[in-house]
Amino acid sequence: MGVMHSEFVERLRQAVQEHEERIVRLENGDEKVFRSDRDGQKEDISLQTADHYRRLSHHLREVISRHDLKTGHDAETKKQEHL
Repeated sequence: MGVMHSEFVERLRQAVQEHEERIVRLENGDEKVFRSDRDGQKEDISLQTADHYRRLSHHLREVISRHDLKTGHDAETKKQEHL
């Protein structure tokens, strides 16, 4: 589990942050996602996409939490904050 594993978890943390930013843009209408229906009409699926990103972020945070518990990352971070 060394450096390579830690780098992977850091990339997951970055992905969660990017997803959270995208969720805000989608919900605020700053970013739109469309799909075409059978008739060729565009349908706005921005809110459904935001929900998809929210579920994905939740799963990634669970992976990160398990990693942190396994490696003691949270305990070490809290210890350094008190110094």
